[in-house]
Amino acid sequence: ARFLTGGRDSDAVSLRVRCGVPEAAPTFPVCTFKRVFDTTPAQEVLTLAELVACFRRFELKPQLHAKIEREVGRIDRALEAALGGQRIGERVAAIAMAGEGAADPPHAMRARAEQLRLDARREAKRDLRLWSPVLYKEGWPERGSEGVTHVSCLVLDYDQSIRVPDAIAPFEQHFLLWHSTWSHSPSHPKLRVILPLAIAVPAREWDKVWGWAYQKSAGDIDRSMSGTATTYALPATWAEDAPREAGSHAAPFLDPRA
Repeated sequence: ARFLTGGRDSDAVSLRVRCGVPEAAPTFPVCTFKRVFDTTPAQEVLTLAELVACFRRFELKPQLHAKIEREVGRIDRALEAALGGQRIGERVAAIAMAGEGAADPPHAMRARAEQLRLDARREAKRDLRLWSPVLYKEGWPERGSEGVTHVSCLVLDYDQSIRVPDAIAPFEQHFLLWHSTWSHSPSHPKLRVILPLAIAVPAREWDKVWGWAYQKSAGDIDRSMSGTATTYALPATWAEDAPREAGSHAAPFLDPRA
């Protein structure tokens, strides 16, 4: 994205410049992937309005929610069977094995069942569509940091039940967007904050930008999402009335050169 700020004598143009209004609308290279296992980046260039629209619209995925609930129900029944002394069935055996030799077998089995529930939820979320705020080399056939040339947005994941005002406070001097993620709930907020950049950052310089953001957030953001080729799920929800939120904050774009 670039701003044109000189070279014309028009009063209208100079007024726009003095007021900080860009003559050319900023654009942001991004790519999308249909599912987790899709490796071919579909490259697009979005305007700011299009970028904002992407994170205000939640895809409704009731079938995905039903799939998760079915698997969680199977795990719950397997836990009950394992606590009752049964050993037949893959889930039952896995839970029962966790209790063997444990100081507190029921506690160990319940802990194993909870881990299986978490795994089931993560597995099902692989059906969500993904995006990445990057530009790949022309014709690059598959996702991965080797093919990324520039990053157009700083994306921050908050998975530790932090609320919107606290998440955006360190960055509120910059334009930003936010939306809740799939596992969000009012009691355990899960958020993603997106800062479109005034100028795309070369991939080789990305660690500096990420390090700045991590320090700025006091370590509240997910460090595992720091790579140039990191992908993120687009906003999705499991029901029309499911708790979710999205918004934006008006301010100048974050300029990584500063």
